[in-house]
Amino acid sequence: MKFTEKCLQRIKSICEKTPFTSKCYAFCDSHSELIRYAFFGVATTLFNMLIYLLASRALFNFIFKDSFTLSFHNIFTGESIVKDYPPTALIALASNALAWVLAVAFSFFVNQAWVFYDTTRGIRLLWKLLQFYLLRTFSGLLEIVAPSLLIMAFSANDLAVKIFVSVFVVLLNYFFTKFITFRKSKKVN
Repeated sequence: MKFTEKCLQRIKSICEKTPFTSKCYAFCDSHSELIRYAFFGVATTLFNMLIYLLASRALFNFIFKDSFTLSFHNIFTGESIVKDYPPTALIALASNALAWVLAVAFSFFVNQAWVFYDTTRGIRLLWKLLQFYLLRTFSGLLEIVAPSLLIMAFSANDLAVKIFVSVFVVLLNYFFTKFITFRKSKKVN
């Protein structure tokens, strides 16, 4: 018997001693995939923040030291507008981009190994990784655009809309991950 199986068996025997802990164990056992998905979702968020902090405070802070200038053309007045921006805007953009790319890769591999127990290897693994990135890009754009549209359409509170959309995106990502990227293939006898 594997070490993890022994641990789970021991936890189950401890939990079955009282009705409350027995019900808690049964609930956790029946929803273990969702619990693992939530746990690794939090881990991915922390990983994203860590990468962002390292990139913004160490890596890109030295690369983008100086302010940068952008010029815009106002199509209504015909004027050109030149603005100087602090380097923090570029640092945040580059750091967020790097953190997102690495966090999505981290999320893919932990979901594959410890949430959905997918054993795909080789070229099929690369296809799943690409699919995962495309689906996360879609849900990321939805998370960026949907709050503004809902606020404009319904004059809703921005924080309430952000929370609603975030919950929707998490559920959408779970659906994409479970039923598209890591769906179980049907075995033909």
